[in-house]
Amino acid sequence: MTTSTFRYLALTSIPLHFISAALAFPALVFLYGKQYSGAAMVVTLAPLLCLPKAFIGTAQALLQSSERQSYIIFATILAGAVDIGVAWYLIPAHGAVGACIGSGTAQIAAVGMMWAVGIHLYRVKLPWSQVAKITLASTLAALSAHFVAVHLNPLGAVLCGGTASLVVLLGLFYLMRVLEPQDRARFRVLTGMLPKPISGPVDRMVSFLVRP
Repeated sequence: MTTSTFRYLALTSIPLHFISAALAFPALVFLYGKQYSGAAMVVTLAPLLCLPKAFIGTAQALLQSSERQSYIIFATILAGAVDIGVAWYLIPAHGAVGACIGSGTAQIAAVGMMWAVGIHLYRVKLPWSQVAKITLASTLAALSAHFVAVHLNPLGAVLCGGTASLVVLLGLFYLMRVLEPQDRARFRVLTGMLPKPISGPVDRMVSFLVRP
């Protein structure tokens, strides 16, 4: 269960955060105007540095279910110390960017420690090859979104860049066989919750991506 949960989190959160980072700046300008363009670095870094937090719940559940909360407490204290230390060092020179890096580094430290303990204690085998494929596909999708976005106005950048990234992402998922046969039944549970006009096309798309 832990391995499967980790894989599905990677399958959804890595593409989401990578593509969000690529489109964060045009989205910022579209929503708030060019006067906020100084926050470009912060809004670009934030999705990438927040990515590890998507994996913390599964690690916590694994340790809590076996009465290993002490590791969670220690990881939280360690993360707080890392956050304070990095922020103390970076904020005077880099402001909000330093604060963002401090928060992200703390999350990486906490999540990394929890998963390291879980892997060591329970011999959890994570699907690293799948994660590598997902990361590669997400990186190329994010780059395609960026290259499309830089040539358009903010609204067009978000719409066209997002569309381009999805096309590239799904195409690479198909070519690299990211989805497995058992995923069809699991995704069908989710597509069944969608409105009928949407569920049919989504279900067909999932069936197309799951190559035998």
